[in-house]
Amino acid sequence: MEPKGLNRAIKTARKLIQQKDELKQLVTDANKKAKREQANLDQGFLADLKALRELMTAWLKGIYKFSTKTVIYVVAAMIYFINPFDLIPDFIVGLGYADDAAVFAFVLRTIRSEIVRYKKAMEFQEVEVVS
Repeated sequence: MEPKGLNRAIKTARKLIQQKDELKQLVTDANKKAKREQANLDQGFLADLKALRELMTAWLKGIYKFSTKTVIYVVAAMIYFINPFDLIPDFIVGLGYADDAAVFAFVLRTIRSEIVRYKKAMEFQEVEVVS
């Protein structure tokens, strides 16, 4: 079941996926917020965020072509994370990121098969041969 509040982020993500510069800024903003809030985020959450940023970066650089659905979900999760006034406002100590973690977990479960394919494809990337 989709977490409450994610639907609005998905609608925004659908509009945003055609704007690569704004998506790059979204990744930058997510990185900045993660660094700023690192003390308030658990390691599992940070690992999930790192995975989503890696997927988005690979897609933006053209390293891997994800389905539109996957891109929308990844962008929506990042939008949700950046928005401090989501279902549970981020400034509420101890609870503020619980809804963000639920959104990340949902997104990662939803796109798991594509993540597996991506990881397999990255394992077999050709290594530049130095002569």
